[in-house]
Amino acid sequence: MSFNDGLKKEFDAKACVEICDPLKFIERWQRAFPPEALLTSGAVGDYQKYVSRMVKYYHGHDVPGNVWAIPDLITTTKLKKFAYQEEYRFAYTKTDVFKFENVRVELVDRKARPAPKLEEHANETLDLGNLHDICRLLPL
Repeated sequence: MSFNDGLKKEFDAKACVEICDPLKFIERWQRAFPPEALLTSGAVGDYQKYVSRMVKYYHGHDVPGNVWAIPDLITTTKLKKFAYQEEYRFAYTKTDVFKFENVRVELVDRKARPAPKLEEHANETLDLGNLHDICRLLPL
């Protein structure tokens, strides 16, 4: 949601895209989903397999409420120390990862935890088509 020198440096940005019409961008993003990302029924009830929203930030000493039980909220919630990033996130899944209470809770020492397993993180590209009418590339 912001464009500043601090973020450019922190993320070693090569480009910045401003989304001028967020609603149209979200519509195109949803139309590009694979069919598995649109099936939303579950034993507990229906749920969406995608999320697009502003990230909410919480203090480390605060319990983040019901976030632990709702995986799509886990995806869009971060510690307050990252609030300067003013992040908006888009996420979708082709599995049941966003299903209510589909979590494994454990205490982990963040400094000692192992690196993520690359095979658990699929790389997928969505073709949204030409976005020049709703986005613009900002020079760095």
